[in-house]
Amino acid sequence: MSSLGVTFDILTTHSSPSAGEVLQLGATSDDQPTRQNCLRAMAHRKDVKSLNWLINRFEKYHDDLLSALTTKSGKLDAGYLGTAVTKQLGKDGWSQAIGLRLIDMVDCLNQTASLARLIDLAQNHEDSLIRAASGEVTLSLASPLSKAVRHRGDGERINPELERFRQSIAELLGEAVERYNDHRNTDLLDAFLVISDWNDALFQRLMSDESPTQETLLRRMRTSEHQSVLQLLAGFIRRRKIPGPVIGLLLRRHDAKFCETLLETISDLPTPVTAINLREYGLPDCLRGGESFMRSLGSDRDGAMCNAYSIAMPHEPESIHLVIAMLERGGPSAIRTAELCLKRIEAPELADWIDVLEDSLEQQTAADAANDDSATAGRKSGFDRPLQLLDDLIALSDHESKPLAAAAQSLLTHLNTAEVLPIFGELSPEVGKQLGRILMQTDSGTLDMIRQGLRHAVMQNRLDAIAFAESLGLIDLMIDPLRKIAQTDHQLAKLRTAQALAHGTGSQSEAVLRDLCSIQDGSLRDAAIASMAERGLTV
Repeated sequence: MSSLGVTFDILTTHSSPSAGEVLQLGATSDDQPTRQNCLRAMAHRKDVKSLNWLINRFEKYHDDLLSALTTKSGKLDAGYLGTAVTKQLGKDGWSQAIGLRLIDMVDCLNQTASLARLIDLAQNHEDSLIRAASGEVTLSLASPLSKAVRHRGDGERINPELERFRQSIAELLGEAVERYNDHRNTDLLDAFLVISDWNDALFQRLMSDESPTQETLLRRMRTSEHQSVLQLLAGFIRRRKIPGPVIGLLLRRHDAKFCETLLETISDLPTPVTAINLREYGLPDCLRGGESFMRSLGSDRDGAMCNAYSIAMPHEPESIHLVIAMLERGGPSAIRTAELCLKRIEAPELADWIDVLEDSLEQQTAADAANDDSATAGRKSGFDRPLQLLDDLIALSDHESKPLAAAAQSLLTHLNTAEVLPIFGELSPEVGKQLGRILMQTDSGTLDMIRQGLRHAVMQNRLDAIAFAESLGLIDLMIDPLRKIAQTDHQLAKLRTAQALAHGTGSQSEAVLRDLCSIQDGSLRDAAIASMAERGLTV
């Protein structure tokens, strides 16, 4: 220790009144280090005069004193000054000015030992400013006390002494809650909510349906912007048992601060209980707005948003839109989160995809007919959104991440040739073509399925397969089964084959047509000749 350090150590511990006087003189120095060293020494002296000197000049030396009392680790060591302030506040007879100063010091010096006194003052003091200040500082000092139980890590034990103190203060605040109509100090309501844990028997009692305080506390949870109150409300999403009125509040509170807190609570890795609650109660109102709302938030909230939607709304396309948007924005856990979310989402039915294609074609036709730039702009920005989703999923099904690609592919499961072929003939030619091209991307077994359809025992299945192959431009790849149909099948199937061969381009399909042009059957021969002409070939 330096000689200067030894000097201050002596001045701190020496009982002589002159030591305190020296420190008082040094505390008025223009040299900041000297001033702060003196202030710290005075705060640690068992000297009433030194402590009173600091109390009376707290406003003047506020910043220097707090800086002097803050340790290298960032903690506040108030010394005997904290105890002195607590004792002074506990006495009666001080003036409004002194009382307000003491309350301020209790807050600045983090004197939780004063909480019982503050709670009493906040309810009962005759001076409204004292009541208000006491309530504010009660709330300020109560806030850290909940962290020990609400935010402890897995396996982390609760400090028994600290927990007993928290419970004792909670009891006092609970009594203040029950007396709210007498004092009307909302800070005490907030303080009770801040200091409480979901598992507290007192909290559960005051929040029960039978309690006259339930509505009072609900009202504060509905309007309070205190972060710990928001955390308490949002944290119910992770509780197995949620009081009925709280469920309604959890779902309907929609301010931005609560939204942020709720997303933080849901997180990128929702707990099983969180998932159960979101699935049962649905999406909270504050999270509605879909992709556009998510993009207004920071990308660090993407994972929580996607989880909330995929759990609460697994049947909605918007849930997929959010996942796609999250992947576009990127992030360290985007791929893993996207995979988990897509696995939860229900695969759209074939009819849903057909509706998308039909709607897109209708809107495009309307826009083209209007020949209106604004209509085209609208179509590009909004009308084609479902179709874009389909394209995005198809692209995602080829992602380098195999689990993610598999999850995307599972959402396209109903876009398969086996489901399409039986209803293909009912579709418009335009929709049929689009759907067929999509199947070529989503179903690796499309070609084999068409071949099987062309060989099917039921003629309607063969006719559907012919139309499918024609629509996709696959005639030249199906020559063998088409040749067999043209030679041996029923007349209707033969005629459809002759017509479909008009869309072939290769020599083999041409050869089949020429054979049909030389047969006796007039209608089939005429159809073959017409197809030849359509291809620009002469008989």
